[in-house]
Formats: sequence, C-alpha cells, structure tokens
Amino acid sequence: MTRVVSLQRDAVTLEGDTTCLSLGTEPIKLPAALGALRRRLLDAGTASDRESNIWIFKGRRAGRHLTTAMLRVPLARRSISLRAARNGALMSLARDLPPSVLAELLGISIHTAERWSGHDWTDYPRIRPTTGSG
Repeated sequence: MTRVVSLQRDAVTLEGDTTCLSLGTEPIKLPAALGALRRRLLDAGTASDRESNIWIFKGRRAGRHLTTAMLRVPLARRSISLRAARNGALMSLARDLPPSVLAELLGISIHTAERWSGHDWTDYPRIRPTTGSG
C-alpha cells in the first residue's frame, strides 16, 4: 500500500487507448478496465490541481500523497481485504513463474517459492520459449 499511494502521475503513460504504469524500468500495460479507472483518477479535479499535483492519490495536505490508512478505510467498508488481494496476487505469480525466478523477484527464499508454486518446474528449461536463432 505504501508504494501504491506514493505513485506519481508521471508513472502513468497514455498511448491512444492503452494505459501503461511504470513501477520499475519497464512500463506495464494495464488491462482496459483498470486503465479506464486510472484515466478517470488522473482526470479528476480541476486543471490547476492536475498541474500542481504530482501524486496519483492526492492527499488532504498540500503537496502530500494519500496515506495508506485513508485508502484502506474505504476499501474495508466495501469488504475488500488488501491482505487477501495481495496473497492472491502472490499465489498467481507463484503459479506462473518458476520458483527461482519468483524467489529473486520477491526477495524470498527458494524454499518458500517452491512451497507457494505447487508445480514441478523440472521441465522449465526445456519448455521455455527462446528468442533469436539458437
């Protein structure tokens, strides 16, 4: 949550109907529904607010982003559990990535990544798509 509320507006790029979010070095293409919500959030407020505000989630205090508590409360009122959402996202990653990649990506132990995975990834090097000519 701390990272989400501190996202700056320049982390979002709009290219036609495509909305991308930069969380690291490579922008991530957002699904259409999420991109539309992100665009509505960026377009909220007056033009002068948008020009003077660098935060996606503008806080109540001038020049500050929203606090995690202020974002958590309305979600909890709608029965949205952030912990469950986070755990679901992590389990989805664990199903899609080999444990060694997951461990490095998240900074967890390889044993934890293997437990989360529930897959036998021994064939991964053989089935992994390759690029270029051999």
